[in-house]
Amino acid sequence: MEAAAGPWAEGHRARRPGGWQLLVELTRAEATLDAGRLTVEIETRVTLRGTIGQVHLGQTHGYCKTADTFTGDGSLVVTACLERLSRDLGGWLAGQSP
Repeated sequence: MEAAAGPWAEGHRARRPGGWQLLVELTRAEATLDAGRLTVEIETRVTLRGTIGQVHLGQTHGYCKTADTFTGDGSLVVTACLERLSRDLGGWLAGQSP
């Protein structure tokens, strides 16, 4: 999430003295294993605020569902889901005005 927000924050650095706060809350996470296939679902709520005065700048929800063959380590499935959330976050931030 930090990597996705970095370019936006850098590009708008001069527009908000004190910077921003990006709060990413995990609202639901679920993983299921069925017939050797791991499915991961993650839902988030993302709030963008100005640090000084906690000025509300925007809020969105994120969702991903990713599945793949389970090989004993589900980290690749979780990572793929988080990468999708990060890309979506970057797109949402691109439309936000500081």
